[in-house]
Amino acid sequence: MADLSLVEDILGECFREFKIKDSNDLGSLYSVCKLYEDLRYSLSSCDAQVFNDTAVMTGRAISNISHDLKRSELFKSLDDISMVKNTPNMELFFLGHRGGLCNRLRAIASLKVVARCLEIPFNFSWSETKMCVGGTLPTKCFASRVDSLIYRKICGLSEPIIEDESLTPWVYYKKYGHLLKISSWAEFESLYRVESAALLEELAKALSLNEEFFSFIEEFKGSGYLAVHVRRTDFVNYFKEKFPNGYLPSLDDYFCYIEKYYSTGYIFLSTDDFSVRSEFEKVFPKRLLTFDFAFDKSEARQTSFTHTVLDLLALTRADILLPTPKSSFSEYAASVSGGDVIQLWEF
Repeated sequence: MADLSLVEDILGECFREFKIKDSNDLGSLYSVCKLYEDLRYSLSSCDAQVFNDTAVMTGRAISNISHDLKRSELFKSLDDISMVKNTPNMELFFLGHRGGLCNRLRAIASLKVVARCLEIPFNFSWSETKMCVGGTLPTKCFASRVDSLIYRKICGLSEPIIEDESLTPWVYYKKYGHLLKISSWAEFESLYRVESAALLEELAKALSLNEEFFSFIEEFKGSGYLAVHVRRTDFVNYFKEKFPNGYLPSLDDYFCYIEKYYSTGYIFLSTDDFSVRSEFEKVFPKRLLTFDFAFDKSEARQTSFTHTVLDLLALTRADILLPTPKSSFSEYAASVSGGDVIQLWEF
């Protein structure tokens, strides 16, 4: 257990450094960023409660530093690629401090494709925020540190091209496809799917989830299963506002498809809504599979970081996947899926 009074002292020192920093002074940015990164690094092996109590605070500060870097004239973005093309030591770096889990994963996989096509190295950071806390994710095993990016820039070891937008693969392709040595969206999407699958495996390995996952599916994988992702809670109002003419499938839509086309066999459910799981349990009491975790029955999103990754693993290995439209989680699962993806709103 970490000494929380010591943690508070370090956070206080970080905050004081952060208040006096000059966003155009890379030395100042490096010193304060290193304080926060060292704290997060030391806490990554602590229990989840200690880590979560501090991760969002440190993540918020690193997010602010990331904003400074993105605005700084000392760093370039992909929009400036014509100005820096063929620059020695050029690398692409994604500042992961915006959006939820799958928004970030989609952006990382997309930018990995961009970096591969440009034949330059790629790295990314991962800052815990309220939208993506991340549990006790050891950054040393999964992502780079922002302070290392700044240090390499100061020492002239790297000329980073930095991005921090969690965009969809299609938007990245539309913005930067002309820079790449590929001829079509189909080619970009094919490369993206490979990177998406590899990234999910990397994340599962970093969280030591592979053994737990394979133990869970061992008894029924031989007969195959259908997987359903039903996103509700805060997503419902978002969907109505963003896609007023769109169709969000009802639970009856999922039930009808399953009863008509998958009348036997196991059904894996991934959902953020307690009432959804309850309804599925009523309709398919002996066929339903879920990772067991407690809901507090509120209207807030329920899934933890670990269970989210476990759900992704299960969704992507199903024979049939029924996703939720416009959900980044569903879209990421569909991009990695080895089975048939059925879009109920088009069915």
